[in-house]
Formats: sequence, structure tokens, C-alpha cells
Amino acid sequence: MLGSLMGIRLVALDIDGTLLDSTSALRPRVVESVQRARKRGVDVVLATGRRFRTTRAIAESLGLVGHAVVFNGGVVKHLASGASVQAVHLSREIAGECVEAIRTVGAPVVFCDSTGGASETDMLTEAHPREHALQREYLDSNRDWLEHVDDVTSDSVRPALMIASVGSREELEPLHGVLRERVGSRAEIHFLENPATRSTFLQVIPAATSKWLAVSRLAASRGIRAEEILAIGDDTNDLEMIRGAGTGVAMGNASARVRSEADWV
Repeated sequence: MLGSLMGIRLVALDIDGTLLDSTSALRPRVVESVQRARKRGVDVVLATGRRFRTTRAIAESLGLVGHAVVFNGGVVKHLASGASVQAVHLSREIAGECVEAIRTVGAPVVFCDSTGGASETDMLTEAHPREHALQREYLDSNRDWLEHVDDVTSDSVRPALMIASVGSREELEPLHGVLRERVGSRAEIHFLENPATRSTFLQVIPAATSKWLAVSRLAASRGIRAEEILAIGDDTNDLEMIRGAGTGVAMGNASARVRSEADWV
């Protein structure tokens, strides 16, 4: 499809369910496609709900330079230096309300800004007797970058870019309703599916934050118009990006809602 589209100057790519297959592998043909686009002079920007550490590794595998949009648009990072060009944090008040609700089902997981250094932590959590098995599995896999604290809302800890709870979709649905009631439009609340681990992330990020807002600002700084952007994704956190770009593409594995909004599937 890329070969048939003219006038595209920037491609915004989701990672999970888009660049990566169902086993979280980056297939050679995907790498080749990205490299062909770059050889044509097209900017390729990763736009993901992931944190910078794991995004940077994928960017390196693709040979990308420049910037990446992470935390669903809450942070824009320079890939080489790890410096934040933009970082939007949750207020202490909103973070406290969300953490209080999440503690009823398990330990809150707080994601913080970092440069992605080898020994630098970028996740905080608390001990909790009711922690979901899927959350334990996720935290165990990230133990090298995880810090346990007594209270993730303490003024002594770093401010939160994103707060999450990990589990099954069914078990997180009631919590989603509680968070909606408590914070309303003061924060964005997303479900994000992780097919590789069979888990669901319920994520809270600052209000007026989205992949599309970050991508469009980055594009504008390079003199690129919305109609010159191709955006590809599969989940509801990609919807605004798919709608806003001149060409919006949904993966075949995307939900019916996401596919219905796209120009191409």
C-alpha cells in the first residue's frame, strides 16, 4: 500500500498489534518496509502507549532516528539522547484519586520519565496482597527497572506520566467505571490489550493527551501538514490519530470500531 500513496511525508506507526505480530515479533518484511519508506525521504515516527525504554529498542531495530511519541502522546523523546522534548504529568491530586481507586483491586503501577538508561528505573509500585497474577507476571518481567515504594503518591517520588492496573478486561471493567466517576474529563482513561501476555492494561494519562496531538505537533515543527501524514494503528488509543491523519489505516486485527474509522484496512 505504501507504494501506491503519493504525497506522504510522515508515517506514524503504533507498535503492539501493528508493527509487532501476535507473538510480539518484529518481522523482517516490516523492517524492510519501514526502511524503504525512509529511503524515499519519509519521516517514520513511532507512536505508542509503551514507555520509552521498550520503544527505543524497537526504534533501533528499525534504524529510526529523530523522535518517538510514547505514553500515548504524553511524552515526546529524542531517540538518541533520551531527552524529553515534551512531558505531561498527572497532577498530584488526580494521581492520588486514581491510586486510591486502583488500590481496591491491587497495587497501582506508576510510570515515570527516564532516558532509558541501563540501570535507570522508570516504574514504581507498592506491595499489595491482592495483586493480580497477570500484574505480577508483568512486574516480574520488568524487575530490573522497577522500584517498590511505600506510597506512590508521596511528594518524595517522581511525578507520574501514567498510572495503570494490569489484569483481565473483565476484572478491570468495574474499576474503569469507578475511575470515570472520580476523574471524569480531568484525565484520559484507556484500555490497552497485550496479546503476548493475555493481559489488559487500564491506563490513566493526563487530559488532552493523545498520540495524534503529539504527532501533529511534531509534524508541524517539520513543516508537515495533517494531509501529508499516514497513521497506522489497531486499538482505540489510535482512533484520534487514524481520524486526524490525511490517510488513516487500521490493521486487519483491529476492532470493528477502529476499522470503520479508517481509510484503509
